[in-house]
Amino acid sequence: MLPHESVSRHHARLTKSDKGFIIEDLGSSNGTFVNGQMVTVSILKEADEIKIAHYALRYTERETSSVLADTVCQEDEPPSTIVSTVEVKDATRAFDATQAETPEELKIMHERLHTVLSTTRALGRLLDLGALSQEIINNLFEVFAQADRGFVMIKDQRSGELVPQAVRKRARLRAGKISISRTIVNEVVTKRQSVLSSDAMQDERFRGLGPAGPSQSIVDFGIRSMMCAPMVYQDEVLGIIHIDTQDQKAKFTSEDLDLLTGIATQAAIAVENVRMHQEALRRERMDRDLVVAHRVQQSFLPEETPVIPGYSFAAKYSLAYQVGGDFYDFIRLPAASGQTENLGVVIGDVSGKGISAALLMAKLTSDIRSFTLNEPEPARVITELNEYLSRSVTEEIFVTLLYLILYPKERKISVVNAGHPPALIRRKPQGQVQAVDTNINFPLGVLPDTVYEVAEVPLEPGDTVVLYTDGVTEAMNQQAKQFGSSRLYEVLKAGPSEPTQVLERIANGVQEFVGLTPQSDDLTLVCFGPV
Repeated sequence: MLPHESVSRHHARLTKSDKGFIIEDLGSSNGTFVNGQMVTVSILKEADEIKIAHYALRYTERETSSVLADTVCQEDEPPSTIVSTVEVKDATRAFDATQAETPEELKIMHERLHTVLSTTRALGRLLDLGALSQEIINNLFEVFAQADRGFVMIKDQRSGELVPQAVRKRARLRAGKISISRTIVNEVVTKRQSVLSSDAMQDERFRGLGPAGPSQSIVDFGIRSMMCAPMVYQDEVLGIIHIDTQDQKAKFTSEDLDLLTGIATQAAIAVENVRMHQEALRRERMDRDLVVAHRVQQSFLPEETPVIPGYSFAAKYSLAYQVGGDFYDFIRLPAASGQTENLGVVIGDVSGKGISAALLMAKLTSDIRSFTLNEPEPARVITELNEYLSRSVTEEIFVTLLYLILYPKERKISVVNAGHPPALIRRKPQGQVQAVDTNINFPLGVLPDTVYEVAEVPLEPGDTVVLYTDGVTEAMNQQAKQFGSSRLYEVLKAGPSEPTQVLERIANGVQEFVGLTPQSDDLTLVCFGPV
């Protein structure tokens, strides 16, 4: 699977036939290319380059590739002495023409530099870690003709462990598992230096302590010469490259080690580019998911405020990010025949932010409607909702919530509070602000056996009920001071009592207070009352 939006879900298929391997385009949007030519069906030949979207793959059948799952890392004894190494920071020294003392040395440096640049160009086209790792090995087998086997290991960004990404060995070698000497790997990673052993069977670094002799993985394979180089980017080891040979007549030299170190340095840049590309794709997918989640979340909110004769309603919903945990709703409650329809009003705040809070918010919006339509008593609605939420939500998430029932004909509200900021009422003639005195219990999802109580409050024409989340009172300015409850009370006292004007005054007051400070929490306001 190639993770990019320009790759179709079913892009191409690779099958084996009597004529060899065949690649077939499956009607993809952007086509499949072999050696630069768009193809529908093509029989692959040695070294054919396959291009799918941004990915370039090379087909080869000359050598066998080991299954990565068969690559093991054996436990070896620690190293004792150092014979031949190259510091990664000195990698460019081998290509510095000013260090050449003879024309022959200058020619050798030029050839090394050409090899590294050619490898860099080949690696720069690839944006998949597996394909990149295999390309590194393929290039090394061309540069170092004596190499019998090689492998690339990349550090997993989450676990920190080195994970085999590509393995290659000559076809003449016997089948079986390929062992990796942990001694060699540790030497390279911990000291950030390339290692050369001209005769690994006799190298003291890879011998056991005492009479045990060389590390078992070296003995098993019969390694006579090996090189291992770290891929280091900005002082971080991203992985290692290892090649070795059994040929006693074609041992690796210190010049070979210089060249491998230079290639490993360029490979590290390519690996980092792949990681950055993968991170960009991940963020791109996340951004798309957030856009979808935002639309879904908005769909759970009321499209408009209720229309009830003799009452006025206003609401404001402002997210700090694309999705959040605040929510509110208006629920028309069923009424008996001949009676006035009542209205449920909900405002809540799910702990946390982001996708998890948004998902629970969506679930709660649906659950609350279900409970309210089946239970007329508001206290029982919240008690049962809490029990259900405590059982069904396993994460340590809780919800603060206010549930009100407005009885339009009686001009009163019933209020149940589950750990939420209290409902406020601005009384009309004097502008007094009254907090609805309820027994503020635990938020939903904290204690399953919590019993919630209800408070009834009468309303008069001109009164405005104000419901809000803590994004109002905890809004912070550049001096790290919060808007606070006292400022909220002052804003309410200062002006007219009509719900729309009250909401605008609060929102403007918060905005003037925070100034240019970015919004750090969701902010929700619901205002209503008899006119």
